[in-house]
Parts: sequence; C-alpha cells; structure tokens
Amino acid sequence: NELKRRGVSSRPVLTLYSLKFLDKFMYFSLAITTVFYSLWAVEQENKSLAYTIPLLLIILVRYCFGIESTDNDDPVDIVTKDKMMLFFEVLYVLFGIGIVIFNILT
Repeated sequence: NELKRRGVSSRPVLTLYSLKFLDKFMYFSLAITTVFYSLWAVEQENKSLAYTIPLLLIILVRYCFGIESTDNDDPVDIVTKDKMMLFFEVLYVLFGIGIVIFNILT
C-alpha cells in the first residue's frame, strides 16, 4: 500500500519490487500458510485442531480484503481495528483454547 499510494518510493528498498510481484507474493504466502497450518493441525494428537482451519481461512481472507481495500500502510491496523476480523480472531483463540485445554469436540 505504501508503494501503491505514494507512487514514488519513500524507501529505497521499495524500488526493487513491483506491485504485480508483491500481489502475487502475498497470495503465494497465503497459500503456503494455509497448507502448512492445515498439515500441522491434522498431524496433531488432538485431531480436533483441524476444525480451526476454516477460521484461519476466514481470518486470512479478511486480512487480504483489508489490505486490498484500504490505503492504510499499517497491517497492524487491519488486524486490530476491523471489527469482523477481531470477532474471528477472538473466536479462533477461544476455539483453539477450548480444543487444546478443555478437549471439546473429542
């Protein structure tokens, strides 16, 4: 967003990247994160952790939507100020704690 909004790089390192590359890399990172998290969740002793995969996908898609739809430079603002995303983040944490500590869904 910093590169897109200003048009001119405010930091020298941004001249090394194109918007097209950054966009493709973001979606590549999203795919790799999803795959490895899913593999991790399925391989755990508590197989119920696999139920957290849809919540993670919702959070990641909402994050991508926030990144694409705002001109905000700070990803932390997207994670902490989007009410729908906060709802799913809290739900994910509570659900994860419930699965790990209280063994729900087993």
